[in-house]
Amino acid sequence: MHPSPASGRAEDYARFILAAAVAKESRRREKLGALALQLGEQFRQKLRAALVPFEIVKEVRGMGMLSGVEFQASDAAWWKAKEGTE
Repeated sequence: MHPSPASGRAEDYARFILAAAVAKESRRREKLGALALQLGEQFRQKLRAALVPFEIVKEVRGMGMLSGVEFQASDAAWWKAKEGTE
């Protein structure tokens, strides 16, 4: 028994729908990656600016939404800022 032509077209249509859904999800994930890079860098810029007065902070770095702060030894107490803000 051979499959009817109608079922062949339905299978092709289903494959097309599945491929379109996969492509849409792929584009959505690519946009999320670009957005994570952009938002992460904006966050690190603001964090760097906020931590400038503290000499214990050596560097702020990261990629995407993953960020880190590197600390260094300091003569001043860790809670005091260079500018005398306490």
